Amino acid sequence: QAMSVASDQEAAYPAGRSAVRMRAFWFGEDATAPAAVVMPAGAAALVQVAAGASRVAAFVDEAGALYVGGTRRCPVARPCAVAAPEPVVQVACGCCTVVALGKSGAVYVADASKKDITLERVEGLSKIVEVQAGRNEQFIAALDRRHHVHTWGTGSPQSVGLTPEPTRVEVDTSSGHRAKMQSISCGADHMAAIDSKQRVYMWGVNRDGVLGVNVPPFLNGGTHSSSQRNDPVVWEPTVMPLCVDREVGFTRIACGCNMTLAVTAEGALWGWGFGKHNMLPARMDRPNEEGALLRSNTTRRVPIELRGLPPIAATAPGVNHAAVITTDGDLYVWGFNERGKAGEQNLNQDVNPVKVALPGRAVQVACGSAFTLVGLAEADE
Repeated sequence: QAMSVASDQEAAYPAGRSAVRMRAFWFGEDATAPAAVVMPAGAAALVQVAAGASRVAAFVDEAGALYVGGTRRCPVARPCAVAAPEPVVQVACGCCTVVALGKSGAVYVADASKKDITLERVEGLSKIVEVQAGRNEQFIAALDRRHHVHTWGTGSPQSVGLTPEPTRVEVDTSSGHRAKMQSISCGADHMAAIDSKQRVYMWGVNRDGVLGVNVPPFLNGGTHSSSQRNDPVVWEPTVMPLCVDREVGFTRIACGCNMTLAVTAEGALWGWGFGKHNMLPARMDRPNEEGALLRSNTTRRVPIELRGLPPIAATAPGVNHAAVITTDGDLYVWGFNERGKAGEQNLNQDVNPVKVALPGRAVQVACGSAFTLVGLAEADE
């Protein structure tokens, strides 16, 4: 999730925006074959697809227009245009929340559960280059061009320092210097960020090992406690031991509801957290033929390299299924194949990674609760 930093006069385009023009396809909700998303008349080529933990999906075209589906008025397959005060350069979806980043660096939020979706500006933020939305209620994070992380919301995950208004999160290195964050991601009640030295910082509720550390005792000084489920809580952004002890660096990270996936510069895929529904198999290249499926319900409290796939370019962990795109543009999906969202004919079963047949090269992917969205490069790209 490398990001460019622009001048003060022009907002940077964040990692969520594709460098190529796309068309969107989707599958799930009882359809296992990818089908084209029907955009409204007049929509330009897409540059981003996004999905939340519910049925909400969002799209941004190259003209900066925003479209939202999975709502009371518009299904995922036929999104509707949403008026925005300025061109949108990136969008993120929460459970029922849509967060849009304007070209000026301003942030706008809308409640997608309402009949009429209206974007409202978030006061107190400027020069933002990336926005993310948590998968549990209204939990939002933003990254500004000075590499500061801001969080806010009214949901339940107080473990990530939520306040009603945007609050800057201080992230310090072990040497006492401020870490310069390059990208962020939000889970259900945990967060992740990558700094300029490719180190991963995690904080929030360590449910099922989703922070990639065994707690306690990995912290000092009373910076962790327990949640209502007696899951350890890490209150301050803390560098993951894997990045220090083994000097493993990551360039991309994505938080699912209860798991985290990260990718190294070489394309190696790592994962940790909740392992039910075959979400974190040690081998990713097992076939799904009868008798050959090696299911894994192992929870990974310490990061594990997920071997067996070609080098990875993008990841999208969801609620109970996940997807990756390889550097060759192939899409693999695995986990709980609820209503065909993992692209397999075996509905409502756990599946190993499946290479999904697509009519083009995949460049973006997003996992909703019961569907998978994928952006394919247009033929002339």
